[in-house]
Amino acid sequence: FVLSLFWCTISFGQSYKSADIIQKADSIMMATVGERIFKDYFHYDSSSYYEFRRFFGKTNWETLTDFKKTKGKFKNVSVRYSFCLNKYHIYCLGTSVQLDSALNQTGSIATHFIPDFVLNNTKCNLIDDTTALKIAKAKFTRQGIKPISVGLSYDHNKKLYIWSANN
Repeated sequence: FVLSLFWCTISFGQSYKSADIIQKADSIMMATVGERIFKDYFHYDSSSYYEFRRFFGKTNWETLTDFKKTKGKFKNVSVRYSFCLNKYHIYCLGTSVQLDSALNQTGSIATHFIPDFVLNNTKCNLIDDTTALKIAKAKFTRQGIKPISVGLSYDHNKKLYIWSANN
């Protein structure tokens, strides 16, 4: 009985090595954005997760790198990546590669936030933080409680980078 239960558990579903899943997702990301952009701007996000079904049918999720191999009957995975400009203290933006139970890509990969200067490998065409601060100082008419601070962020609705200023 124990042997048959063990055999059923092993043969119940597909299991993958986490490293193989990440390698597959990396190759899809590289094909999408190019090797230079992938290596210079993208980083694996450890919050990547996969969905699986346990032996008795309950669906669960696990972080991809918590274990060397996936558990249960593998259903799908979301391999997440952070896109980091490394300029002006802007936070990193996220995207993901979605794979089904056979590790085939499902859906598209969001890349609309990659600026043209990164895509074209040209000089950054964003104004710098000093210029943004100078413009903000000219626009504020009253003294604030704290000194004026500026920050660069990405507006997902307008699909562009925006400097904001606070005082």
